[in-house]
Amino acid sequence: MTPNSPQNFYHPEDDLEAYALGALDAAAALAVESHLSHCFHCSRTLAALETAAAALALAVPQQRPPAGLQAGLMAQLPPVAAAETKRGPAATAGRSGIGNYLLPLAAVLVIGLFAASLVLNFLNANRLNNLQQESAAAAARLNQLESGRAAADTQL
Repeated sequence: MTPNSPQNFYHPEDDLEAYALGALDAAAALAVESHLSHCFHCSRTLAALETAAAALALAVPQQRPPAGLQAGLMAQLPPVAAAETKRGPAATAGRSGIGNYLLPLAAVLVIGLFAASLVLNFLNANRLNNLQQESAAAAARLNQLESGRAAADTQL
C-alpha cells in the first residue's frame, strides 16, 4: 500500500492488480473491496486493470490441448473419483434415496417464492398508486385552501 495524500490515506495500489486477476486471498480481497466502496480513484484504476486482465486471454493464440492430456489427468485422480468421472452425470442421476426428492422440492419452493414475490410486488404497486393519488388530491385541496386564505386576507 502506498500513501496517496497528506492525511496518510492509504490506497491498496499494490493489491489492485492481483485483485483484478482474482489472485488475492479472501482477507486481502475483502480489504480491497472495502476500500473500493468509498474510493473513486482506486475503483477507476481497477476498472482499467480488469479491462487489461480480460484482454490477457485474447493476447495469445488459442491452442488445442495435447491429445493425451485428459488421459494423463484421469490417471492422476484417485480411483473412486476417476470411476465416477468416467461414468458421467447420467450414472449418478439414477441413484435412489432422498436426493431424488430434494431437487424437485427445491424447484417447487423457488417457484412458490417467485410467485409470492410477484403477488406482493403487484399489491405494493397498487398501494403506491393509491398513495400517489391521495397525495395529489391533498396537494390540490391545500392549494384551494391557500387561495381561499389569500382571498380572505385581501378582504380583511
